[in-house]
Amino acid sequence: LRIQPHERVVLVTNLETEEIAASLADQIRQVGAAVDAHVMEDYGPRPMLVIPEPIRAGLERADVSIYAGQPKEGELAFRRALTEVVDRRQIRHAHMVSISHQIMCEAMRADFSEVDAISQRVHARAVNAKKIVATSPGGSHIEATFDPEIRWLKTSGIISTSKWGNLPGGEVLT
Repeated sequence: LRIQPHERVVLVTNLETEEIAASLADQIRQVGAAVDAHVMEDYGPRPMLVIPEPIRAGLERADVSIYAGQPKEGELAFRRALTEVVDRRQIRHAHMVSISHQIMCEAMRADFSEVDAISQRVHARAVNAKKIVATSPGGSHIEATFDPEIRWLKTSGIISTSKWGNLPGGEVLT
């Protein structure tokens, strides 16, 4: 996210992920940036179907946002409302759905410049692919054919104002 000291950060989490969110908030404060943290259960029962006004208001003032939480069935509308504000305001946003202690200790230590370089190579091949074949030493063999009109996306952990991303990154998808 490359948070700068002058930026405002909104951090949305839930009780199950509060320890990870506290760690993220600590890192944000160490950079010198202001953090506005929200625990979803403070605003009502889960699954949360709409974005609470204090969270929406925080996003309207934010430069950067993070969703670090455990999703509940039926909450897709909440996350869509959150990312609609992010997209409209072009906020740098990290979407950390189902984040865990293990993911924080392993995947979030990646060199995201290296992940991005690999993702760019995969994306360049996927965009021109008519057929992809994947095999494994265990005997798996999968073939997929692609319509040339499909749009490929790359989320490699390098987040910009033009497109929020999942963290940890490293996906090429359609």
